[in-house]
Amino acid sequence: MSYLDLLTEDLIIKILDTTTNILKNEISKLEQKNEKLNEKIKPLSIGIGFNIDSDIPVRMISYDRVEYVMDKYLFDRAFEFDGMFQVHLKYDDDWDQIGNGKAYYGDILINPTCFDVLVEINKGINTTKDFSHRWLEHLDYQATPYGSKGFYIINPFLGS
Repeated sequence: MSYLDLLTEDLIIKILDTTTNILKNEISKLEQKNEKLNEKIKPLSIGIGFNIDSDIPVRMISYDRVEYVMDKYLFDRAFEFDGMFQVHLKYDDDWDQIGNGKAYYGDILINPTCFDVLVEINKGINTTKDFSHRWLEHLDYQATPYGSKGFYIINPFLGS
């Protein structure tokens, strides 16, 4: 005789309904996360191209307006230590191609990957309207934490 034999049919139905509702909620949360991830990676393009001067294949990674040319893998940690980081892109009206750009201060990122920083830099380029400097070649950061929140400022090197 098992404990299930002691339960009434109404109680078993209640337990199964509760379990089903919990599973439906979990599935719904996963679907929402999946939709959010799909929106985030939609602008990502990864392919193989060839160097102009040779037949050597090179990887080509772009995210909307940014070309990723760093040696690190996209999903490697951007920096070698834990911390909070924020992308800052300065505004320069000499490079503003539309005329309504402004400086960009990105979201605070906790232990970001190169991909997280790439997404933020893309937002920054769209804000500063500097579409000429779009080749992400190197990431650097301000050595001491900034402000009361204690985050490091990311200074990307964007080539043209």
